[in-house]
Amino acid sequence: MINAVYFDLDDTLYDQLQPFRLACKSTDLIKYLNERLSIEDLYKCIRRHSDRLWMKHICGQMTLEELRIERTVAAFADFGIKLPGESAVVLHHLISQSNWSMWETHGITILSHHTGQAGFPFG
Repeated sequence: MINAVYFDLDDTLYDQLQPFRLACKSTDLIKYLNERLSIEDLYKCIRRHSDRLWMKHICGQMTLEELRIERTVAAFADFGIKLPGESAVVLHHLISQSNWSMWETHGITILSHHTGQAGFPFG
């Protein structure tokens, strides 16, 4: 018997690319985004570096802020762009601010309605 439906928040219930896109547009980093480097490709690369560094973070070898800086600098480096750590700090500050206004992924409103109507708690 199903008692509840649970979802991972990131990129399931809300779109993390939208806050990233807004943060890039709010900085001079937007100048790097073009036909050669799409915002989607850059975002995916940052996520790959995040996965690579995650064990260091959870083992206490780096702080979350250090992880955010390193993954961003490394992602830009993958595309031949030397990004100062300070720019990564600013980018992640803007992303954090934008995350407070969650961006729903397509279809989640319909899904939440259907699960609620079926009597399942949604969370």
